Amino acid sequence: IPSDTVLSWRMRMKLISEYHSDDNYRTANVYLDSKDTYGVEYIMHDTVVSYRLFPNHSVHMAEDAAENWVKYIMGYEHVTTDY
Repeated sequence: IPSDTVLSWRMRMKLISEYHSDDNYRTANVYLDSKDTYGVEYIMHDTVVSYRLFPNHSVHMAEDAAENWVKYIMGYEHVTTDY
């Protein structure tokens, strides 16, 4: 994902929580935007690989997705980019 896209995403979202895998290879950041939409930033080895928005869902759904990512329950093929 281009660095200007990553910066744009982070500038319009407020960081809510961070999740890390036990091996520190995967990270997921949960964000909230000004329209009360939650999103997750999926990271592998310090590189943002995808974003996913969860419109009309609670923070719990976004946090569950973040946790599933760092626990390797959700594979790379399951994350989609909504930026």
